[in-house]
Amino acid sequence: MSDGAFIVVGPVHGLKFAEDLGEQGWAFTKALTQRTNRLTPSDRAVVLDANCPCHERFTGEPPRFTVDLSFVKTSAQHLDCVFRARPFDNPAPILAHRMRVAAEGDSIAAIEARAERLAAQVTDAIWAALQVGGPGPASSALGPLPVSLNAASEIMAVGCETWEDATRRLRQRLRENPEDHHARISLATTLHTQYVLAGTELLMTGDERADNDAEIDSLVKTAVPHLSPDGSDILTAAKLLYFANKDNRQQALSIVRDAIETTAALAAGFTVWAQLQMWEGELDRALRLYDQALELSDPGTSFHIYLLVLKSHAAMALDPRGAAVVDELYTVKPPTRDELGLFLAPTARIDLSPQVDATMASMTRARAQASLRFMHYVTARHFRRPAHRRNVMRRSVALLVRRFGSSIVPADVRHDAPLAELARLGLS
Repeated sequence: MSDGAFIVVGPVHGLKFAEDLGEQGWAFTKALTQRTNRLTPSDRAVVLDANCPCHERFTGEPPRFTVDLSFVKTSAQHLDCVFRARPFDNPAPILAHRMRVAAEGDSIAAIEARAERLAAQVTDAIWAALQVGGPGPASSALGPLPVSLNAASEIMAVGCETWEDATRRLRQRLRENPEDHHARISLATTLHTQYVLAGTELLMTGDERADNDAEIDSLVKTAVPHLSPDGSDILTAAKLLYFANKDNRQQALSIVRDAIETTAALAAGFTVWAQLQMWEGELDRALRLYDQALELSDPGTSFHIYLLVLKSHAAMALDPRGAAVVDELYTVKPPTRDELGLFLAPTARIDLSPQVDATMASMTRARAQASLRFMHYVTARHFRRPAHRRNVMRRSVALLVRRFGSSIVPADVRHDAPLAELARLGLS
């Protein structure tokens, strides 16, 4: 329906989570389309396509510009919208910010008036972009809207390097400019991400976790007072504070609770808030937040896979015997069956025995212990409830104890290893 359009309003995200304010959100969306159409020449179509595919998956003649909308219901019972106007084939926005759309009791006339003001801003921004021959100066001043920040891809933001190169370059940047607080957050993230990407190998060759946690804690605490309260860096900082030092728990929760009310980085916000809620034991709430973040991700991208892995951790904490989200992960990206089969259990619909048998056949005692430390350090230890920690560790402990015996479980992991339960079930 958006083939050949001049402007497409869409995709539209978040309204299914808006509950009683969803109707006002749709009213705003429709009014925005209508008002934008009125401000655009009659031979240049403006259409609403709530499920408009991205440029890479679009078939037919693509639209010229897109205005995508992401709605979020705040704790104050308001409906906010993060909108982004940009050329359809360029992710850099020419106009982007967050605005209040509706509150309980608002009239349709008030909502339509807000839509009309936004339509004027959108058409003005498109006019300015066309005057300079494209998005160049008009969009570069605004910068890209950071809705896809996550710990798995943060290292790529410093140049597609290995984490060793990223660490070296970031340390050099801080030596040259000690007040570069974004570099502090990037370095702290890299110290964390090295374990996500290569934790088993790192823990086979040494154990610097305590030193890394202390440095992450110091870097982030130094940077936090200088970070924007509604940007992506503050969200990353909160997650790292929680990860590195549980004494920071309340500060981390407070940061994200405040940021989620104002940030335009909704994907990052939902992801970090979901992680913290998951670790706090609010698993149903975490799963819902992961779904909101997944709605903002493109299927098959690294961000989408990362979210499925995180959602799988929440599902394993609820029921370690297997989960449909793990099936989805293994279906969307089959290589994850080899990478994660030791840790994440699918339902009976997917048979992982070939991958697990191959893993067990090549497993040494040193790698087995490092694998258990990896899963515990990166994931399980952050869950506040002991039952959730045991559930997250159950699959890897069961498989490795069956292969090597209970002595394979390292002393620093045993308190969260469900050895007694596995023995009762005859699974160890």
